[in-house]
Amino acid sequence: MLGIFVCQKGARDGRCVTDIDPPSIVTLLTAYQRRATVTCARSNSSILAVRDLTPPIQQVSLQLDALKRSFSWLADATAADVPMSSSVAQYFWSSRDLLNSLHYSMEPYLLFQSLMAFPFWFFNDDNIGNIHLDRKQILESLPSEFHTLATIDKPMNRIAVNQ
Repeated sequence: MLGIFVCQKGARDGRCVTDIDPPSIVTLLTAYQRRATVTCARSNSSILAVRDLTPPIQQVSLQLDALKRSFSWLADATAADVPMSSSVAQYFWSSRDLLNSLHYSMEPYLLFQSLMAFPFWFFNDDNIGNIHLDRKQILESLPSEFHTLATIDKPMNRIAVNQ
């Protein structure tokens, strides 16, 4: 289970200091792996086609300590080196009244989902969170799924008027 708890009187020894149940969002995170062939437009980085999609395989051997540290880093404005007023923590603090509302908690929940996905993208073997990655040279140590074939086609345009 993952969650964000708004501890209105702070936290001590990893626990909320509160007289009532703190406003929170809690969910179950399940990770899957799958592969696909993706065709992208270089001009605007949009996805044009997805094919050869494999069935999802649940990942049960995640590095949970690293995942917990990345979530903690995201929620800690000081560690992320962002002003508190524009931090993730500030958003949840400001919307704490929405967290326990059945009708109004969707916006904080969607942000929470994005936060859960971010470490998988950022700290991916083939992304800038990998400190060993060199943008000018392919790392032979990367798994085979990170070695891709890229081709550039000349785009064709067709405009039909009054059809």
